[in-house]
Amino acid sequence: MLQRSAIARAHLHWVLVVDQDESAAGSLARRFQERGLMAHATASGQEALRLASLRKPTLAIIDLMLTDMDGVELARRLRALDPELAMVVTTGDRRPALEVEARRVGIVHYAHKPLDLDRLDAVTTRVLHSLERGQG
Repeated sequence: MLQRSAIARAHLHWVLVVDQDESAAGSLARRFQERGLMAHATASGQEALRLASLRKPTLAIIDLMLTDMDGVELARRLRALDPELAMVVTTGDRRPALEVEARRVGIVHYAHKPLDLDRLDAVTTRVLHSLERGQG
């Protein structure tokens, strides 16, 4: 759960959730919204890039197995738009080589599906606190 200081500044942050399962993306975005964060869900890597070019997300949650784009490629392209973007990647694929490739992009967390939502909350809180310390 987000702590008070993170909630107080939640309006400054927004989370981009990209998952090939549109329902899962929507559920995760709603979870962030219930914690006071702005969040947007999409099943499309191209749509994620469009949204990120309009407004830089604070955090991106990226499924590595998207239908229109490789998730690692999406992470690379998002990184090119914003070198400071915090990214968490999710996948049901347990191949170590895929994790190594994703980590090379500079992610903050690699999560296997099914997601441990409590762990994801902890990662989100840590990322927001880190950003807040950097801002002030």
